[in-house]
Amino acid sequence: MKKVITILHHFAPICIVLLAALALAGCSLLGSAEVTKADVVFLGDSITSGYYLPDPHDPWACKLLERFGPVSISGNAYIGKMIFENAGIGGNTTSQMLDRLRHDVLSFDPKRVFVLAGVNDIAGGSSVADVEGHLTRIYDDCEASGAAVIACTLTPWPGGTPQEQAEIVQINAWIRVGTLPVVDFYSANPEISPIDKIHPTANGNTTMADTVNLALIQ
Repeated sequence: MKKVITILHHFAPICIVLLAALALAGCSLLGSAEVTKADVVFLGDSITSGYYLPDPHDPWACKLLERFGPVSISGNAYIGKMIFENAGIGGNTTSQMLDRLRHDVLSFDPKRVFVLAGVNDIAGGSSVADVEGHLTRIYDDCEASGAAVIACTLTPWPGGTPQEQAEIVQINAWIRVGTLPVVDFYSANPEISPIDKIHPTANGNTTMADTVNLALIQ
């Protein structure tokens, strides 16, 4: 027992220095506080979550906030001049997003919600009418909660079949003629991964972030 106490006493100064260094670096061994309210929430699939990207700051939602200044990350939240919550989940369809809308989006009481969804529906064989119907319900539910909705056109999908690509174009045309503010990612033509031919690269995510008119979120 005396030996253990001696060892702890010997290393105590080192531990104190290490903890101090971590604190100065903005790190915490106890984890980050959970974000329960966000100014803007981004609803989508893997193109929004960015799980496939090499850097946690690469997703377009994070890069969008970085246009205002430095950003730190806590869980799915980007914290800077405002708080952005990334509610993208890989593989999600519009139906699945509708099911989790209240828990993953509206519970944060956002002022604005960006919606980028539909490609997984088309990949899974859902009809254009089903996608548009689900998106309409998502838009309506967000607005009913008091959040302004920004509708995003689907990004290009060079790996899709001609029919799938035509359906993406059809959905985007429907989004553009709606009454909501639109961010036209399709026309921005972000760089798409040459490997899977569906996910925007880090550079592509930068293009997406730069496409957003900042007046939509200020």
